[in-house]
Amino acid sequence: MFTKFSSKIVSAGAVITTLILGGALCGAETSGSIEKLEAAARQGDADAEFQLGKAYATGAGVPMNIAKSLELYKEAATKGEMRAQNNLGAMYKTGNGVPRNLEEAVKWFQKSAEQGNPAGEDNLGEMLLKGKGAAKDAKLALAWFKKAADQGLTSAELHLGQLYYFGDDGVPKDYKLAMPPILKAANSGNAIAENIAGVLCKIGADGKPDLKEAVRWYRAAAEAGDAKGQFNLGALYTTGDGVERSPAKAYLWLNLSSAQGETLAENMLNDYKHGMTTTEIVEGERLLRDYQTKATARPNPGK
Repeated sequence: MFTKFSSKIVSAGAVITTLILGGALCGAETSGSIEKLEAAARQGDADAEFQLGKAYATGAGVPMNIAKSLELYKEAATKGEMRAQNNLGAMYKTGNGVPRNLEEAVKWFQKSAEQGNPAGEDNLGEMLLKGKGAAKDAKLALAWFKKAADQGLTSAELHLGQLYYFGDDGVPKDYKLAMPPILKAANSGNAIAENIAGVLCKIGADGKPDLKEAVRWYRAAAEAGDAKGQFNLGALYTTGDGVERSPAKAYLWLNLSSAQGETLAENMLNDYKHGMTTTEIVEGERLLRDYQTKATARPNPGK
């Protein structure tokens, strides 16, 4: 039976820090009817301009109009509306409705962050960590992530935990410090954090390995569709580490992970299949079909 990869655990891809998980554009919310918002915006009310800008950005109650959203965000941001400043920064960062300009994005994220807006703090931290639009400064990024995480922003908890987990210039790798923010993000349902929580539990980042907890977190990440969580869970089923050994379930999760482009899963699956019986492969295929059928029938949560 194949064993070469049995102890290989995927932590998380370095590219995950490029994601803005909840810190870019805020969801649309209204403080009254569109008509009232428009009237207040015409009077120069910054909050109304921001709310109306979000409505046009998302098509909530009005036809989607990115140009109009940009105009309203600029008006509100210039008046010091910190949420509009963050959203305006996000538009410059992505080039949504305006030519992409990372320096301009950093400028607006910083204005938002300096007023204590957690989304602005988190986004500024990401720009500093990656050296986009500003000089790379991992230590300063860490400080902004902490501020946002302290306000309960899940994406900032993830980014803070990732920075400690991977380490960077001036920020030593520290699994113990990574554990608390990662667990907070995982408990909020962030699949990337759930997978990393599994890794940290498995290696005993808090001083005591807990394979049962690792399996729980891997399963949560895997069922949420995280390719790395699917790989890690599948790898455990190949050996029976923390779970009852099941070639069919290993086949299921490794297939799902491989289908998302996880190279380690593809390599393990190709090798592992050679040691499987025909019966085990047939059962694995059945589990895969059942899972895919249920996934297709499952309503989209809009996440």
